[in-house]
Amino acid sequence: MENNNVNKLIKSLVVLALLIVVLVGVTFAYFVMVNNDIGDVGGRTVDSLPIQITGQDRIQITNLIPILSEDVNAYAERVNFNVLSTNPAHPITYTISLIEINITPNLISSDFRWTLVGGDSNNVIASGTFDGITPPRMQILDNLRVDANMVTSHNYSFRVWIETDGETPQNDMMNGQFSARLAITANMVYEN
Repeated sequence: MENNNVNKLIKSLVVLALLIVVLVGVTFAYFVMVNNDIGDVGGRTVDSLPIQITGQDRIQITNLIPILSEDVNAYAERVNFNVLSTNPAHPITYTISLIEINITPNLISSDFRWTLVGGDSNNVIASGTFDGITPPRMQILDNLRVDANMVTSHNYSFRVWIETDGETPQNDMMNGQFSARLAITANMVYEN
């Protein structure tokens, strides 16, 4: 009889220990899930957050031809992608970056430019040059907010080009090479 009680006590302790391990594991997994996650553009999803990213994720160019500023919309090299928020329970912010950047030294110049254009119009959200870039990563847009309980879709076009004024020769830049991949970092917003 005493042996039977000891066996029941041991089984109860084992079951209790397993429940504690499962509870700690689930709590940890939830904490990791709601804090942040990283996803890449290209039809993949930021797994733990309700954001879906679709479209192209890589830009790779060689032998750019310099263009005038008024011709950027028509002739700049571009990557189009979409960030879709599917009804998050909490507000989310996301950051768009270039990663895995490979750039030849002749393109590290204020004449090699980029813009992030939003929507179907030519609404420039962010812009800059590649002068002083330190690969392999560059942030493009920081902390764009998506409110809770909303379905939103943001269309973007990332454009790069060599800008010319029509007078300054830029032949040395024309044989340059540039490649990079777009990445999204998403974070849950905690509010009181």
